[in-house]
Amino acid sequence: MEEEEKEEVKLEVKKQIKFLQRSLSVLPYSARSLDVNRMTILFFSVCGLDILNSLDTALRPYEREQIIEWIYSQQVLPQHIAGPDACCGFRGGGYLGVPFDSTKHSMPVPCDTAHVAMTYTALAVLIMLGDDLSRINRSAISRSLRNLQREDGRSLSLSLSLSLSLSLNPPILYYW
Repeated sequence: MEEEEKEEVKLEVKKQIKFLQRSLSVLPYSARSLDVNRMTILFFSVCGLDILNSLDTALRPYEREQIIEWIYSQQVLPQHIAGPDACCGFRGGGYLGVPFDSTKHSMPVPCDTAHVAMTYTALAVLIMLGDDLSRINRSAISRSLRNLQREDGRSLSLSLSLSLSLSLNPPILYYW
């Protein structure tokens, strides 16, 4: 049997770093539907830079600080939501129109709830960027995770009341 010649694929590291840096600041128009997943895009961009050993050189200190501040502005805190099964943690992006300034208080929005995956990616990026996590409301996140676990061991990814309202009234999706 004849061995096929395999063409070696080479990663163009400089171009990849430039792409990841660009993904941190602006996304193409074709990616506008990904606004609810900005935290995930941020996670993969920062992870990619870290894997390429360029996180320290690709991000200036003020850029790191801007990213950290943006992440904290996506934290869903207990005072921003109501209800016994309030889901605290992090949302995927600012798609609900919450203010960027994390020191300002906004009016509660019924479907402004954290998401488990977005909470994980937010915490992971904060750690990768060297944040001390001192502004994380750990007890609220722990309570929310307990509230999301069902008796049979399964877990929801977001608040049960929001999940039910979306399944019972699907047109609400078109208004957001």
